[in-house]
Amino acid sequence: MRRSAARRAASRNGGAAAATVPATRRDDPDPGAGTPPARTPDAAALSDRRKEPATRLGESHKKSAAVPSQDKPPEEWSAEEIATQSAECDSLLASVEAEALLEPPLRVGQCGTPVPIRLSQIGSGDGVVLKPAALLNCRMVSRLYNWLETIAQPAANTHFKSRIVRLGNASAYICRNRYNDPAAKISEHAFANAIDIAAFELADGRRIDVKTYWGSRIEVAPASDAPKSDPAKQRDSATLRQTLKARTLTSGASTAPDAPRLVSTAAPLAADTSASGTGPGNNELAFLRTLHKGACGIFTTVLGPEANKAHHDHFHFDLAKRRNSAYCQ
Repeated sequence: MRRSAARRAASRNGGAAAATVPATRRDDPDPGAGTPPARTPDAAALSDRRKEPATRLGESHKKSAAVPSQDKPPEEWSAEEIATQSAECDSLLASVEAEALLEPPLRVGQCGTPVPIRLSQIGSGDGVVLKPAALLNCRMVSRLYNWLETIAQPAANTHFKSRIVRLGNASAYICRNRYNDPAAKISEHAFANAIDIAAFELADGRRIDVKTYWGSRIEVAPASDAPKSDPAKQRDSATLRQTLKARTLTSGASTAPDAPRLVSTAAPLAADTSASGTGPGNNELAFLRTLHKGACGIFTTVLGPEANKAHHDHFHFDLAKRRNSAYCQ
């Protein structure tokens, strides 16, 4: 029997997970605190000399323990953060039909999420398969379900009289910066807050990939459109990347950048041509455009082939916090 991701997660872990809180460390006793020998002045002076550096060491130890470095993020999520996210997940996923597993809290430096969901199938009926399974946060799982049910599946029925059964080459969590640039901001993929989708497989065996039916038909800004590195920021970012290099957990091999870049297309397709469905591949293109446009009302960032060259072969959806409306390109 299919169950919601929230109920499946709860049945696996028996409720919200708890973070491990390191025990408070006590300072070592002052080795020079004993009573000094009283028989000779030399012995008393020697004791005083031993006592002075021991006291300074103790004070230094207390300061380092009381004022942790502001540059290094906590190694684990707090119990409160996990409990808050778990409660939100229960609410968001209560009506979501999905095959998913609740993973242990994930934190690798700045990356991760308190309640990661490994999503292998989502959607009503027989659902839509994600292979490999995508590691996402609960908000992304909820929005992805909404988009599939209200936009993607109806579009597949309209254009092909079929339904989507699989998301091709989908990738989600990966701990990296935007554009893999050490000076760039951290990617939403690093928070399990984004997904890339390269193709849609239908029940009738048809495969509609973004590159073939959209990306290869337009000209977009070259990869040099990526932001240039700021040497002043490279050292800290390089240190972070070196620390995370051997510990990164991914749900896919995508290294596609996700930074929005405004571009102009050299040979844009006319709107009436793309939607006519009369030429070779035009029906597929119209289908992809419908999916892209519909995602703009659900996700806060939607990037496709006309955003830049980096996205010529896939869609990027995320839930980055924005002050105003969604960014769609």
